[in-house]
Amino acid sequence: MSLITPDFGLLVWMTLIFGIVFFILAKFGFPAITGMVNERAAHIRQSLEDAKKAKEELEGLQETCRKMLDDTRKEQAAMLEQSKKASQQMVEDAKARAASEASQLIALARNQIEVEKREALNDVRNVVVDLAIAVSEKVLREKLQKDENQTAFVDKILAEVEQSRKNCQI
Repeated sequence: MSLITPDFGLLVWMTLIFGIVFFILAKFGFPAITGMVNERAAHIRQSLEDAKKAKEELEGLQETCRKMLDDTRKEQAAMLEQSKKASQQMVEDAKARAASEASQLIALARNQIEVEKREALNDVRNVVVDLAIAVSEKVLREKLQKDENQTAFVDKILAEVEQSRKNCQI
């Protein structure tokens, strides 16, 4: 039964040893443990503050990122609009050039047609003149087969030539 009910001496020695251990722990152990706990608490507080700052910075960066994305989208839309306008302008310019070239081609074609028309008319006139000369030649040969008709015709032409000279000198 000595284990269940300790003796008075054992109680004194246990109390004395407990006091010494408590004194040593109070003097050296508890301040170290308390300091470590306080350091750990300070480290945790600092980590929480750093995390809070990092979160705020991250939110700021996210907001900056959103603004940059919005600006980029706006710039992209502006560039697309500018590209559309440039392409429309290019199409309009191409249409204008095509219309101008078409007008020039039409004008050249009209000029060519006019030139060919004049040439055709000249050819027709020449053919008509040649035919008239041939017909006149045949008619004159018929009429002028006799000598008296030839002399009358020559006299008439000479009179007309003299008359035209007189008219020119006056």
